[in-house]
Amino acid sequence: MKMKIQKIALLVGAVLVAVFLYQSWWLLRLYRNETRQMRHQIQQAVVQADYLEMDYRIHLLSSSNGIHGNISFSAGAQLDDKDSSYVEQMTRKDIGDSTFIELERHKISVDERQAMKQHPVRQYFRDRHNDSLLMKENPMLGMSYTVQRTMHKSLRDLAKPNYERYDSILTALLKDAGVSGPHLVEVTDEAGRPTDTLGTRDYRPTPRAEHFSYYLTEDTHEAYRLTIEPVTSLVLQQMAGILAASAVILLVLAFAFCYLIWTLNRMRSLDEMKTDFTNNITHELKTPISVAYAANDALLNFSSLSPKAQKYLRISQEQLTKLSGMVEKILSMSMEHRKTLTLNVTHVRLEELVGSLIEIHRLKSQQAVDFHIDLQPDNLEIKADRNHLTAMLSNLIDNAIKYARDDHADITIRGRDNLVEITDKGIGIPHDKLRYVCDRFYRVPQGNRHDVKGYGLGLYYVKSMMERHGGSVEIESKEGEGTTVRLRFNG
Repeated sequence: MKMKIQKIALLVGAVLVAVFLYQSWWLLRLYRNETRQMRHQIQQAVVQADYLEMDYRIHLLSSSNGIHGNISFSAGAQLDDKDSSYVEQMTRKDIGDSTFIELERHKISVDERQAMKQHPVRQYFRDRHNDSLLMKENPMLGMSYTVQRTMHKSLRDLAKPNYERYDSILTALLKDAGVSGPHLVEVTDEAGRPTDTLGTRDYRPTPRAEHFSYYLTEDTHEAYRLTIEPVTSLVLQQMAGILAASAVILLVLAFAFCYLIWTLNRMRSLDEMKTDFTNNITHELKTPISVAYAANDALLNFSSLSPKAQKYLRISQEQLTKLSGMVEKILSMSMEHRKTLTLNVTHVRLEELVGSLIEIHRLKSQQAVDFHIDLQPDNLEIKADRNHLTAMLSNLIDNAIKYARDDHADITIRGRDNLVEITDKGIGIPHDKLRYVCDRFYRVPQGNRHDVKGYGLGLYYVKSMMERHGGSVEIESKEGEGTTVRLRFNG
């Protein structure tokens, strides 16, 4: 039982560790995905704020009168090794009270297209230290960034960017993305030198602050540069509920498993207490039973008593014999149930053992018993624990005598190699009850008959001890004809 508790505790510990590792791996993966998504949203906010600020300038231009002009820009891209080079022309037109910005695409020459091949979009951006987010997007998104940058450069000739408006738009977009902390926006010139600084007043970035840049042109270092505190803290705040729930689940599992181990350990302690009590009480009972039996036997054999007194003494002796047998069985089952039990396996000569058992049961039996012995060879030896083998054969012989027919028992004991077989011609066992007869405390129902006493432990003990010996038990029986029990030992 103690070993089982230890194995269960190890298994429970392994399960807890496995759950903790899987939960940690899942949370770490979720944290990384959320962090990557947060950085993506922040980078998109920097880009989108520039687009919305340009849109606002275009709206202002559309409300003014008398301003016309053509703005031309070009871009190149390489998509799946297929060249697609073009020129975009943006034209502002005023028609009545409305103003339109039109984009027209025109193909460029072969020579220009060949020149573009030397600088594909991805490499082109990489060479100019552009925002890293673009490297992970599809080429069409890269193309849209190129168009936006070129529009920004061309639109600046008509209306200067309003950096305060850009910061306001960016603040709103960051708030929508869940970033509400302080931030700093720097505008750099073509040489990468800061020219304007906006953002939260009195904010001083820490050394751990993160930077997000969006280059406004493709060939200079003119850019918007956003500085905020690490997004990891924001992600952890957003994941606070998931982290708390995971911690609660782990604590509940740990508590449940610990309670299970505590319960099993308590059950083990109670089982040991029960076993120790059974052992002690049976050992204590054996002494007074032996003394009473000896005194009763002396009175019967060495004193002159009246027939009536002798009758009562024989009844007492019979009951003491039954009581002694019950105590022996209970003690045997209690010892068998202990995992500390070790077998003292030796070569047991079956002829001597069977001979002594026959003499004992002839003396104990109140009815006629015929024994037939068939051992081949005569000096057949069985490799087993002598004491337990004696108890097993004694149980089987006792059952054969108790369930005999017509107060006459006919028992045959055979031995071959590692096989011991006991056959009787008793009342037999119903076929549908055979599979239960080796269960603990099971007794075949006999209607209202109560002449055969017992606790249903005999065959259970035989089966348990045969399993300890590495062997097996086979039972064949026909109701009204008799029963055969075979003990197969592992030689």
